[in-house]
Amino acid sequence: MRRTAMLVAVLAACTSSEPQPQLALDGPARVKVDTLGKVDGPHAVGPEGVEPEGLVWSVTPDHVARVEDGQVIAIGRGEAMVTGNWHDQQVQWELVVEPTVTLAFDDPPAEIEVGDRRKLAIQATIGGQPAIPVSLDWSVEPDGIAVIDEDGVLEARAAGTIWVTAKHGTSEAMAEIDVVPADPEPANAP
Repeated sequence: MRRTAMLVAVLAACTSSEPQPQLALDGPARVKVDTLGKVDGPHAVGPEGVEPEGLVWSVTPDHVARVEDGQVIAIGRGEAMVTGNWHDQQVQWELVVEPTVTLAFDDPPAEIEVGDRRKLAIQATIGGQPAIPVSLDWSVEPDGIAVIDEDGVLEARAAGTIWVTAKHGTSEAMAEIDVVPADPEPANAP
């Protein structure tokens, strides 16, 4: 009998205590984005199913993302851990930022004369933000009409139509340029 009373007292104590508030992640534990800027990541929810007041978000490392007014902002390539803290509880999710590099020619010439040299320029964006590509691989096709050096200087050698390509990693830009014969200088120039 004494044993039964003790068991009832223990069970009553376990069932009468209030449950501790629980912080949970509402969304995926890993988010991958290919643009810089605001990240639509998971939310932290408290016992009422909404984000609790006083929740504080942080991100490490801070060169991949930062928090502004409770919003996670992707600022660079890499992986980061996003942590939400509320009282003595926390939730975490991983952010993977792999912004796309986009290349485009900056006002390429429609044509160039045989014998001319012209520096070609590329505009690059990473995740929609202007950037300067560290290195570009240049090529020109078909062979024999023009050559291009590692700095993007195009030299026209024969008449024809060429395709110039600038590559950076898996991104590339192409431009079609006509190489035209040079205007002969008049024999009786004044």
